Amino acid sequence: MTSSSSSPGKKPRRAQIRLAGLGVELAAAVIGLTLLGIWIDRRYDSGPWGVLICSSIGFVGGMYNFVRAAMRAAEESAPTDDGTSGGPDEPEDG
Repeated sequence: MTSSSSSPGKKPRRAQIRLAGLGVELAAAVIGLTLLGIWIDRRYDSGPWGVLICSSIGFVGGMYNFVRAAMRAAEESAPTDDGTSGGPDEPEDG
């Protein structure tokens, strides 16, 4: 038997990998902006304000991106009227 690239197990796995990547993006946003805040604090001797402001911006921005992508993934995997899961690969009626 030959395995095809459009096997049913591939699509859910691809979605799981994409959602796992969102966690990495969230962490990268927080860590990156926190490091920027540390640099600002050292450069301008501004105490903890650079870290607090930059890490807050990183957290809010990362969570916004995370929620937006998770909502999109939920819409793609939601069942449609005909009982199949929706998604960008399936044509829409209309």
